[in-house]
Amino acid sequence: MSSLYDLMERPKDPCERKHGGNEQSVLAFQHLADRLSHDRAQVYDFICRAGLAGATCKEFSAHMGKGQNHYSGRFTELSAKGLILDSCRRRDRSTVWVSRNAVLPTDGGAA
Repeated sequence: MSSLYDLMERPKDPCERKHGGNEQSVLAFQHLADRLSHDRAQVYDFICRAGLAGATCKEFSAHMGKGQNHYSGRFTELSAKGLILDSCRRRDRSTVWVSRNAVLPTDGGAA
């Protein structure tokens, strides 16, 4: 499982192999990478604040005033890192995501 440090980790360029290190492409992705990390942290914070009720990409996108396509990749990244979980619920035909910390004990499960 990933840590909260991963929220701000600079993403790797998914097109690097395709553009082969082209200077313009590298600079374009570097410019984008900072925003992706910031957006990922905002998504995670929103989901954490939602608690067990969770949040959907549609809800977050409406909150931010941008389309779902702008943020859906951040939900995928957080899920892949194990920081958010699919609650197996749907709201308005969208997956409801919850923070891993909202559903799993943070003290190692000791009672």
